[in-house]
Formats: sequence, structure tokens, C-alpha cells
Amino acid sequence: MLNCLTQISFSKVNSNKRIEKASKALSKGILNKIIAFVLFLLGANRKDISNYLHIPFGTLLSFLTRIEKHKLEAFSDRRKTATDKHTNQQQNDISFNIKAQKIYIQAGGQSKVLNIPAENILQRKIVILSLFNSNLLSSKEAAGAIGISERHIWNLSTKIKNEDIYSIIDKRKGQSSDYIVTPDIKAELIQQYVLASITNQSTSGNSLSIQLKERCNLDLSGRTIRCHIKKLGLDKIKSTLPLLLQDLKKT
Repeated sequence: MLNCLTQISFSKVNSNKRIEKASKALSKGILNKIIAFVLFLLGANRKDISNYLHIPFGTLLSFLTRIEKHKLEAFSDRRKTATDKHTNQQQNDISFNIKAQKIYIQAGGQSKVLNIPAENILQRKIVILSLFNSNLLSSKEAAGAIGISERHIWNLSTKIKNEDIYSIIDKRKGQSSDYIVTPDIKAELIQQYVLASITNQSTSGNSLSIQLKERCNLDLSGRTIRCHIKKLGLDKIKSTLPLLLQDLKKT
């Protein structure tokens, strides 16, 4: 190994050109580290290296120590690496903001909206539970979005993992009927609800279920009927229907 450079000829012009070219591919800091390490390997005095490259002596010693510990990583700019890592992490982070029937997704500084129709209860539940099972939502956030308890969220989460989404549909009695109520059936339900309201009869789900069975031979559970009464807003007009009828009779 050479311990001096007297046997090698140098060109100041070539040196300037090569350093300028290398500076375009490497930062000045990395370039100085490479030169310093090469001079160190060739046996140059560390004080002389420090003076020649205008590197603080303590910084040079720290750099040589890092090479022993971290190998090639010692040549990189640690501050830049940390900044890039933080920037990439910020760009890759995904946040969710759930309002009403919309789920706002923000990733890489851009916001997207996942809009679930209000009547698509099952779809919303599946989406929320999928986000929860992927650790993208907390149990509190998921419970608040669906309107159930955190304990129920954990139970549903386990069911989906073990039995897929069928566990949510099939194991809730009456649920399968909720999704096959045709417009004609809804029309008949509205008619029977209005009739019961103006004649002061019971408008409960079970009572209407019996009436629909007797008069129209429709098999709807009380749960399904209550669900659609609420969806159609019929419960909001129950008290006003008899009054409207009385007013009509007066005219």
C-alpha cells in the first residue's frame, strides 16, 4: 500500500474538471468524505486531511469512527435521509374522517370522498369494519360511524374474520327480508300504515305484519316493517294524519 503520493503525477486542471463533474452526481459533503477516506487509507495524517479539506478535526474523527460501525451508510447525509424518510412517511400516511354517510380519505396531501348512500346500511357497515380490521380506524371511531358499541364492533370484527360478511347478514333474523322489499310492497305498507293511523289502530311492526299477512298475504317480519317505517319517515306523520283527515272532513 502506498504511504505517499510522490510517485503519482497530478494535474490541477484535470482535478478541477473531475471534481466539478463528480459534484453534479454527489453532494459536496459526500465528495469530501470520499476524498478524506481515500487520503486516510493512503496514510495521510488526519490533521493534514482536516486542514486540506477544511473539515473540523472532530468531524473527521467522528466520520472515520462511523465508517467502522456503519460501513457505506457513513458516507450518506444522515439529515437528508431522515428528512426524506419523514417526507415519504407523510405522503404515505392515510387518514379517515367520517361525517354523515361520507368517508373522507386523505393520502399524499390529497383528499378523496367515499360516499355511501344513506339507505345502504350494510355497505357502510362492511366498509367501516374492513377499515377497522385493517387497523385504519380505532374501535371508538368504527363504533361511532356505525352507531353501535365498541364491544359490538369487536364481535362483528371477529365474525367477519372467521365467516366473511355472511355472518352479518344470515345471523340477524329478518335482515334478509329487509333487502327484498319491492316498491309494490312498500306502497302496500304505506297504505296499511295510513289506514291504521287514521282509524286509531296500532301501527307497531308486529300489528302491521299481521294485517299485511291477512289482507295481502305478505310475509314481513315486525322488524322489517319497523325498519321501513323509519326509512320512509312514516313515524313522523303518525300524529298529524288524523288531524289532517278531520280538517278535510270540515271542508
